[in-house]
Amino acid sequence: MAPYPAGGILCDIGCGAGAFLRIIPTSIKAVLCIDLSSGLLRTSANYNRSAPFVHLARDAGDLWGVPDGFCDLTMVMSVLQYMDDVPAREKAVSEAVRVTARGARTFFFDLRSGDKKLYDSHRLSAGLTQSNHHFVPRDFWRDYPGATVVSLSDLEPRASEYYYNANFSYSVRLPKAA
Repeated sequence: MAPYPAGGILCDIGCGAGAFLRIIPTSIKAVLCIDLSSGLLRTSANYNRSAPFVHLARDAGDLWGVPDGFCDLTMVMSVLQYMDDVPAREKAVSEAVRVTARGARTFFFDLRSGDKKLYDSHRLSAGLTQSNHHFVPRDFWRDYPGATVVSLSDLEPRASEYYYNANFSYSVRLPKAA
């Protein structure tokens, strides 16, 4: 069984330039692309011309104009770690859950947790400059009943051998909305 209803609406909060939207299932009826950057949304609109996409410039913590329960599947990728504080993250999670339909799921991908100095060291040895990521500790999700936290290294124990982020990266699935 698919994690989304056939003919449903996918909501991508923090879609950026929309590169990951090219792999959505063809059974999705429409995609609501949300990002804070109008420039990235323009890129996404040009990149994804052939699909039924709607682009909105919004802050993840204030999705005004998006009705409650509008989305049949909601994903938030690489967003929370760019927020400076816990209240902003909590508001973004609340908004993602609000726009997700009953019986649907909300996913948060590409979060970081762990030792920031070690993370920066791994980035530098991979040839990347120091990051401006704010870590989102795994215990942030303790107040979200039924949240499933999955680390990349849990899925692939040898991932750290080929991906510098593996020991720091994790994703979260919130249970189906009641």
